[in-house]
Amino acid sequence: MTRIETLPFARPTNFDREFESPRGPRDVTVAALPLLHRLRDALRAALRYRDRRRVLAANAPEARWGVPALFYFDARLQADLDRRRPAPGDRSADLAARHDPAGAAAWHALPELLDDALCVLTNSIDARHAARAIDGLVSVTQAMRHEHPDVVPLLHVLSVTDDDIVRVVHPAAGVGVRLVVRGVADVAELHRRLADVIPGPRWQFFRPEALHADGGLPHGPAGAEHWLWGHESLNALPRIDGDRTVLIDSPARPVTETESRRRNPVGGELRVLEMMGVEAVDEWIAARTGRAPHRRPARRAA
Repeated sequence: MTRIETLPFARPTNFDREFESPRGPRDVTVAALPLLHRLRDALRAALRYRDRRRVLAANAPEARWGVPALFYFDARLQADLDRRRPAPGDRSADLAARHDPAGAAAWHALPELLDDALCVLTNSIDARHAARAIDGLVSVTQAMRHEHPDVVPLLHVLSVTDDDIVRVVHPAAGVGVRLVVRGVADVAELHRRLADVIPGPRWQFFRPEALHADGGLPHGPAGAEHWLWGHESLNALPRIDGDRTVLIDSPARPVTETESRRRNPVGGELRVLEMMGVEAVDEWIAARTGRAPHRRPARRAA
């Protein structure tokens, strides 16, 4: 039997010491790189093992009997079942391990490697940037997301928005803000955190193309095609003049907290770069529509 500790992607015995030196803590990103490369190699080997196991299972004599194996419609439960034990009478796992012991060992080493990687990535934005830059890590993580349940939290962490600039404009109120967004998982999390910057109701979020020629936004369900939904990533927002851009207005329907369903272990934060007043908002709208919106002057108190 191949010992996991001897494989190149295995957790080294001095793992905890990788993040320390006699002079004090080392740079987390530099220290994390060997771990992240081992994780990528382990995911690739595990994917290879999975493919071999599927081929062996499809060619097994019992597969020709026409009796379906136990399965779940829920992808997460099915992936957990596949990972923990083969289906009754299925010897593909053992056969695949004999053909590819390194791949089988990688499959079983993933939970510990993923736990170590998540510990680093959830606490270091620089490590997240480094992980995304490693050739093949994000793509193999996406390929494994339905095969191994422990991969899903890693994919969530890698997909958070880090060090991006988001412009939020409220055309009707003549208010806007440019934000540096860090560690924000999705639109719903931006929604929650925006309440500390622009107080008000739970805003309706619109894509920039919802802006009318008069500088307004659609009312009611008529604008539903331009709504942004809580589960959407900020990385899907279009860029205007380099900034990811979202428009807000009063909601056409009650917007509830339940629309965000992804738990974010990173803990996002917003930093204000610039507040936009009425003049700045009107200039921004005029650059999009060709004319500034008409605003009624505010009434003075008697």
